[in-house]
Amino acid sequence: MLLHPAPAEPAAALDTRLPAGKALGNGAVQLHGRRPVARRSGAFFEWGMSVDGGKTWTAAAATNSAKTQVSGLTAATTVSFRYRTTFKNVVSEWSQAIAVLVG
Repeated sequence: MLLHPAPAEPAAALDTRLPAGKALGNGAVQLHGRRPVARRSGAFFEWGMSVDGGKTWTAAAATNSAKTQVSGLTAATTVSFRYRTTFKNVVSEWSQAIAVLVG
């Protein structure tokens, strides 16, 4: 009998679910995350943003939706966004960050 090694587990240090972001104009950005469980409610989303390329992070409004809008940003600047979820008292790692050019 041949034994094969178990596939390596992905690193748990970073959530690989990428948020999606879209500049809306007038200093606003729309963000989309992914629910931890498809079509289930009860997930809480924490959103973070950075204006210095991810060196420091500021909390954006937390939501119970996988979609949010951030406004009051400076046009023609690049802002990085990330999120994490809490579902059934389990907090995920932060997602990878995306950069959005604010319109």
